[in-house]
Amino acid sequence: MTFANSAEIVFIWAVFLPNYASIAAIRCRGAILSIVAKAVPSGRAVGVDLWRSQDQSGNSLESAWRNLDMEGVRGRCEIQTADMRAVPFPDSTFDLVVSSLAIHNIKGHAGRLKAIDEAIRVLKPRGRLLIADLMWTGTYAQRLRERGMRDVVDKHLDWRFWYGALGMATGLVTATKPSHPS
Repeated sequence: MTFANSAEIVFIWAVFLPNYASIAAIRCRGAILSIVAKAVPSGRAVGVDLWRSQDQSGNSLESAWRNLDMEGVRGRCEIQTADMRAVPFPDSTFDLVVSSLAIHNIKGHAGRLKAIDEAIRVLKPRGRLLIADLMWTGTYAQRLRERGMRDVVDKHLDWRFWYGALGMATGLVTATKPSHPS
């Protein structure tokens, strides 16, 4: 498996993972789904992706299944081919929703906000949302606050999470869905 910066980002998430029974990896690229499933040995992990190799080289449904097989977690995972702006699950399905270096690939401000809204929609009350991305994390945090999410934190990760030769910094946004809508 090749994880690039995604593996390091999941180490941050690992603090949150053991307490969750159902996890969605939005735009999972296979590798993230494998790591999440391995970190939650008794949980269910679901990956959602469009498998666009222009966004991530080697990104394919076949490589995702191969990664799950290599990690021995295929039996606890499900993969859906779908757009993160239209996640094919009912409201309040997942305890934890994660997205790693993906939402910035959506063209247009409205499309990125729709992906954030979908992540909130499929998240259970008291569930956690974690988004690592290269750009617009401040915008994501603002949208989460506008949608009533709690404990919204937007922080830039240090140099170990820089992406590419130019040192593009990765940001991490975390939030909790309230028990009841405000």
